[in-house]
Amino acid sequence: MTVLMKRACVVLLVFLVLSAVLQGKTVIKMATLAPSDSTWTNMMKQMIKEVMDKSGGEIEFKLYPGGVLGDERDMVRRMQIGQLHACAMTSVGLSIIQKESLIFQLPLMFENYQELDYARDKLLERMETAFVQRGYVLLGWGDVGPAYLFSRRRIQSKEDVRKRKVWGWVDDQIAMALYKEAGITPIPLSISEVLTSLQTGVIDTVPSTPLACVALQWFNRLDYMIDLPLSISVGATVITQKSFDRLSPESREILILTAKKYHQSMTQKIREENDKSLVTLQNNGIEMTPVSEETRQDWESIALGVRKNLVGKLYSQSLLDELIRLVQEYRSDVGR
Repeated sequence: MTVLMKRACVVLLVFLVLSAVLQGKTVIKMATLAPSDSTWTNMMKQMIKEVMDKSGGEIEFKLYPGGVLGDERDMVRRMQIGQLHACAMTSVGLSIIQKESLIFQLPLMFENYQELDYARDKLLERMETAFVQRGYVLLGWGDVGPAYLFSRRRIQSKEDVRKRKVWGWVDDQIAMALYKEAGITPIPLSISEVLTSLQTGVIDTVPSTPLACVALQWFNRLDYMIDLPLSISVGATVITQKSFDRLSPESREILILTAKKYHQSMTQKIREENDKSLVTLQNNGIEMTPVSEETRQDWESIALGVRKNLVGKLYSQSLLDELIRLVQEYRSDVGR
């Protein structure tokens, strides 16, 4: 064999090795609405690094934070056509994939996080199966936090809210159902339009968690908030089944176990950050207005109406009954 032929063989061997390495790498493009420097995104970056390190290079992530690829409906569409492979999203995006997941965000369903955790854990297998049936793998739940009504004007009763220019996230079916039941006419906008609309006066009232209100800089344009969390906003991270199936069994296990660990940590961290953000909001002049018992009962009546009206649209009566049973079970036995 000549020297030239030997060199050619070496080049060919190197090419084949590199091709094998490249073919063994799976790039996962992942998006989220969370700002690039937010608690959600920072913890997601940590999770991604650990998954990539543990997989030995088989998995490579490309993260697109801050809604740079559009709102959550855009993200779901991109996953459906293969332009994206995974998303960390709110219940709005999740509901486009699997509507039943919205049941955890029903208004005034839970009195505390412990009730939510108990019910969600009990229903986890059902939810995972439902996502798989839609072509997705549920990697973990990630709470957004307790949702309050914030406003430029003092609001206490539902009559006050009816007079305000309230933002309605176009695809938030729970919020839209709540507004309808309460006789509120919202102004539909995407989440990216909220800050500008607050600045220009197009809207003056928004539902938000304390942490999101701070992270998205909405609080600079708001002055009051009702002292009544209407729901606990939930979210989750999903990956398309096609992308998940491209991974080796070992890398799938790495992704599942690492995601579970980080989502548990993220949930606790987000809850702590929401408590801190609530203090930050008050320190920046946002006044928490008290709610009378009469007003509380009004909202509870509205919440019951929402639960009833969404049966058959988002979830079955049997699932709602099971969720209510689990909450009552926790209150009467587990949570004592």
